Amino acid sequence: MSFLTALDRDPFTGDFPAANNLDAKRNSDFHSGWRSDDYVPTDITGLQDRLPWLYPFPAERDFLGRYPVQARDLFWLPYVLSALYVVLVLHTGPALMRRYFKKPVECQTALKYWNLFLAGFSFCGALRTVPHLLGLLYLHGWSGTICGAAYVTYGSGASGLWTMLFIHSKYLEFFDTLFLILKNKPVSLLHWYHHASVLLYCWDALMWETPSGIVFVAMNYSVHALMYFYYYLTARRIFPKWGHIVTKLQILQMVVGIASVGSHLWFRRIYKNCDGSDSNLLFAGVIYASYFLLFMQFYFKRYSVWGSLARVFKLGAYSKWVCAATDGNNIPVDGGGTTSSTKKDA
Repeated sequence: MSFLTALDRDPFTGDFPAANNLDAKRNSDFHSGWRSDDYVPTDITGLQDRLPWLYPFPAERDFLGRYPVQARDLFWLPYVLSALYVVLVLHTGPALMRRYFKKPVECQTALKYWNLFLAGFSFCGALRTVPHLLGLLYLHGWSGTICGAAYVTYGSGASGLWTMLFIHSKYLEFFDTLFLILKNKPVSLLHWYHHASVLLYCWDALMWETPSGIVFVAMNYSVHALMYFYYYLTARRIFPKWGHIVTKLQILQMVVGIASVGSHLWFRRIYKNCDGSDSNLLFAGVIYASYFLLFMQFYFKRYSVWGSLARVFKLGAYSKWVCAATDGNNIPVDGGGTTSSTKKDA
């Protein structure tokens, strides 16, 4: 199946060719590759040919993207890693700190460069995935972008490589929480729930090769580039006044995610051969909705008038409830609230 026939839609119904829909293989052939034998990986946006200076590395351009097969073989791995993470965060880590460390561990330098590394990594990922997403939208529209088989639209080349790196970065981001534990900072529900659940969803999306994954990846890379740079600055004792913008972008990311899931499910109903996994999309809807509620709770409690009064006057239990969605520092968090600052207006 060439990339042209993969997205060559019926002129009357707008539907995609039957070869685009991988549902039969999802249901009957879970542990093998789902690509057509004659498929040749191609950058269907043409960006790698038009902008060679943006893709100078052969490892990116020639990436074949066979990683979903390995993810299906290791379907159990994210559940084990997330379960271990939750146990370490909620029990083992704090217990070890209480037993072996009388004072918080000073790790400000490591924290600073960890956040700078993640900011740079996310920025590079955004450079590889955002232009690709825009190219898909320009050439194939919204429905073509989120209905085209993922291995055709973004699974190979630079976008495929950085999608794979995105998935694996989610368990590396567990180390964000290590800094909170070492500094004896409270680990909020938003923090540990986000870290544990996002790995589960990303791995699930990788296994089922969800076409709308490119939307989620490009958004997350972009927001995290700014977020981790913000954390880098606060780790250097620089407190920008635009912290609320980070939280707003995180909330916007959840809104776009929910809209993407809803529209993908709708296209799956009106186009017989719109590719995707309904179970994965429902998983995404639940995850995005829960993140939206937690971030909205944080935003209103952190930036609203009543939230400010609760912090100023320390209104007992309400003040604690206000801080329930923060990392204890009143700084916007998205799984990476690792700054040690206690400055209230950050």
